[in-house]
Amino acid sequence: MPFPVDITMVKETEGRLGIAFPVAFVDRMMRSNGGEVVIEDEEWSLHSFLDTTDATRLKRTCNDIVQETTNAREWEAFPSAGVAIASNGMGDQLVFLPDPERPTQLQPTVLMWSHETGELDVVAKDFGDLE
Repeated sequence: MPFPVDITMVKETEGRLGIAFPVAFVDRMMRSNGGEVVIEDEEWSLHSFLDTTDATRLKRTCNDIVQETTNAREWEAFPSAGVAIASNGMGDQLVFLPDPERPTQLQPTVLMWSHETGELDVVAKDFGDLE
């Protein structure tokens, strides 16, 4: 069961990636750092924000957004500026992309990246639509 996460952990992740997350995503993750979302009957496991508050939280969050994004960026055709926020366990990722007009801010649009084709498809105009 995911724990809530403090805003300081979110800010640390944003600092490590050099980009700010959409408000709806941060709000959801602060209530429950991780968990799942369902898109068209498919469950996606949300990558957590690294939480170093105590040993239990650290253990549960060590495969965090930064680690998962770093791994995903090594895959061929993964968007170089994409941030991986969830996985379906079969190689596909839910992704945020930077706003072209404000490159240090991620857009609220949630995209599904296919590991087989390298294509990105919009699954929600805003992360808040998934809740």
